[in-house]
Amino acid sequence: MSRKELAGSVFILGFEGKDAENVKKIFSDFLPAGWILFRRNICSREQVRDLLEEINKLYSSRIPPLLSVDQEGGRVNRLIEEYPPARELAGVFEEDISEFEKIVGEMARDVKDYGFNLNFAPVLDVLVVENEVIGDRAFGSNPEKVLAPARKWIEIFRDSGVESCGKHFPGHGGVRGDSHRSLPRDSVSREEWERIYLSPFKENFSLLNFLMIAHIIFDFLDPYLPTSLSPQTGKLLSEFGYSGFQVTDDLFMGAIKDNFSPSEIVNLLVSSHVDFWIVAEDTDYIEAIYSSLYDIIWRSDVRAWLEWREKRIERFWKKLYKRFPSGSQ
Repeated sequence: MSRKELAGSVFILGFEGKDAENVKKIFSDFLPAGWILFRRNICSREQVRDLLEEINKLYSSRIPPLLSVDQEGGRVNRLIEEYPPARELAGVFEEDISEFEKIVGEMARDVKDYGFNLNFAPVLDVLVVENEVIGDRAFGSNPEKVLAPARKWIEIFRDSGVESCGKHFPGHGGVRGDSHRSLPRDSVSREEWERIYLSPFKENFSLLNFLMIAHIIFDFLDPYLPTSLSPQTGKLLSEFGYSGFQVTDDLFMGAIKDNFSPSEIVNLLVSSHVDFWIVAEDTDYIEAIYSSLYDIIWRSDVRAWLEWREKRIERFWKKLYKRFPSGSQ
């Protein structure tokens, strides 16, 4: 692969507009691995289908793009159709699992029918303290209440042909700070983290090819860096048997862009071997991150890692096509 292709291959990018014009401009410069759509990009099912079809055409001779959305329901509802938040769905799950399956099944079919192949959900955080950023996005306030409905959610989406990305490892439910605006710190001990936070993630690792990493400092893991940028996160995931792809939360969030330079971000992500980097907005910021990576691809360690992860991605797509032989992915 060319230097340009290797540099672009880590990015999942957001863009402005409801057609493919801005996508085409960015694509010609970056060749990103995928795209994430927000409510600003969506006005109807048909419009999104056309948009994603146009994006797919750009990749006709390449590895298919990750076409993603974060459709949780409730406050994080990107589709035209409205769905309830996770906390409400957890109540439905306890009362009538078949009704839960019906609601989540409809959501999964909608996500698939729009043309997406990756959904940044469900939230696997245990709501340890009531906080604004997670709140009703979490299924519950103890690991048992989160684990079962989250697992069923992932299974339903997989059966519909949409990959789920669990979030926000190691957990965003124990801090009051909002990583969209600041860099939170969680002082939970390793023992308490394993007892309260871990199981909804760990018990679903076998079902998840994608895992979103939080922009939070966990003192027991790395007292200096957020988990999204720390090499310790990958070691922790390996310890508990996760072998899928790591995905950053949006790098344009205040926790990252206000505390680290583009060069620092890139060097830390490369050192940590984080597979996919989301940058949801701001073309100047996207350019700065991309350029910082492009400038170090001459390093043999960086190029070797990028080429290795590209082979992993190829294997993932081959496995996915084997599961869904129609090629509808």
